[in-house]
Amino acid sequence: LLAGASKPHTAVVGRVKELKSFHSIKDYPEAETLPGLLLFRFDGSIVFFNADYFKGELKHAIHAQKEPVRWVVLDAAPISLVDLTAVTKLDELREELEEEGITFGIAGLRREPSKLFRRSGMFKRMGSKQLYPGLKVAVRCYKQHHEWEASLKQPKG
Repeated sequence: LLAGASKPHTAVVGRVKELKSFHSIKDYPEAETLPGLLLFRFDGSIVFFNADYFKGELKHAIHAQKEPVRWVVLDAAPISLVDLTAVTKLDELREELEEEGITFGIAGLRREPSKLFRRSGMFKRMGSKQLYPGLKVAVRCYKQHHEWEASLKQPKG
């Protein structure tokens, strides 16, 4: 039990059209992903004894991508509990990613964990544009942002 709680399952996820939901790309190689967008799932609570593991797994997932990552969205739906150590680690991670030019977002965060994020001030530092009710909305926002950036690069004429 303790081993499972200290090192929960993690996955990079993509959309499986036939199932109309998001699943691990290892389990579903046909899962659709978008270049530059990393959807990361952590299947457990994030607390003091596994916060470093979480951070390491996410960093590993970023560096394992074939294309440069521009956005990381944490699928927080499975996360039922966080503590102050977890919030601190996530905020540190957000800052590190920001320094690398990577936008960090959270999707599907439950009500109870969100209270601690809000009280800590992390949501304010993140900005409300990086908080999503679910992965579908996060993917839609990434696509819109990507299209907007591409339109800025188009020559005017």
